[in-house]
Amino acid sequence: MILDVIVEDKLKRLPNVGAIVKTEDGEGEVDGVETLKERVKVKFKTEDGDGYTYKRYDAKDIKVIKDVAKERIDEEELENKKELEELEKLEKEDEKIVDKQYYYEDEDLKFVINLEIRKDKLNKTEIKEVVSEFDRMNRSAKIRKMK
Repeated sequence: MILDVIVEDKLKRLPNVGAIVKTEDGEGEVDGVETLKERVKVKFKTEDGDGYTYKRYDAKDIKVIKDVAKERIDEEELENKKELEELEKLEKEDEKIVDKQYYYEDEDLKFVINLEIRKDKLNKTEIKEVVSEFDRMNRSAKIRKMK
């Protein structure tokens, strides 16, 4: 009984998961709440936008900008949000560069050739064609693939 009152009192002072908060490190989203300790886990997008970093703060050290849970995000919506974040992460990975390195050496000459192809510029079939053609040309020139 008394514990319920204490927890309810603490919950009133804490932001809900999904709330947008301002911290000493900038704006982020509440990812978790430690009710009894009155601590909040905040996630921040990394500068490159590829992922997230997490940091814990005392509730007194953050300011709620928008407490989205007050608008009531249900469990299904939170699950959909996590799925969307995962899909966005996979999409970013798919945009990465095809990167191959070739090494050439004969009596007079030594060098490395880096082949980089942006996946957002060519489709998969075109990438395979470019890499195959590059491999074919290099076999005839006695260049061997490093990666």
